[in-house]
Amino acid sequence: MKSTGTIQSDSGLWYEPNTGAVNSSGFTALPCGYRYFTGNFNFLGKNAFFWSSSKRISSVAWSPILYYDGAQVYKGSSLFSYGFSVRCVKGFPLGINNINELNILKLYPNPAVDNIYIECAEEQDLNILIYNLVGVLLKKKELNQNKNEIDISDLPKGIYIIHVITSDWNIQRKFIKE
Repeated sequence: MKSTGTIQSDSGLWYEPNTGAVNSSGFTALPCGYRYFTGNFNFLGKNAFFWSSSKRISSVAWSPILYYDGAQVYKGSSLFSYGFSVRCVKGFPLGINNINELNILKLYPNPAVDNIYIECAEEQDLNILIYNLVGVLLKKKELNQNKNEIDISDLPKGIYIIHVITSDWNIQRKFIKE
């Protein structure tokens, strides 16, 4: 995921050794470090910190980190007051449609009236969050079966986002309440 080259070779921005920098994914991460809440920049040339869309707690989000001397993507977390990089992606290579093709998750019926059902191909705990279109959390539920029913009869008609989170993956889907 990292751009290739090093500062010393004039073909990149990473400090040596830039371990594992083959950029086979085409992501081309640059070592821009992060901005501390006071405005100072840290770890330029050494690390790349990114925001994820997953919160750890209300004021902290998970953040992937790349190091100049490591080949893996590490999982960190930070307060929202820090300045991390953001990667905007148009059309996910392994997005909602592709995940559904792998039969990991089924959500039905859609549109729904009183209940929606979630089937998960893998038996694991599911955390379910339902948001309205402006991002207000309306429902939160923990499920631990591979087929689950969620009562949505109290929601007004409209479009909603359901966020399904497991220890291995998370998926967001739209559904319509009629």
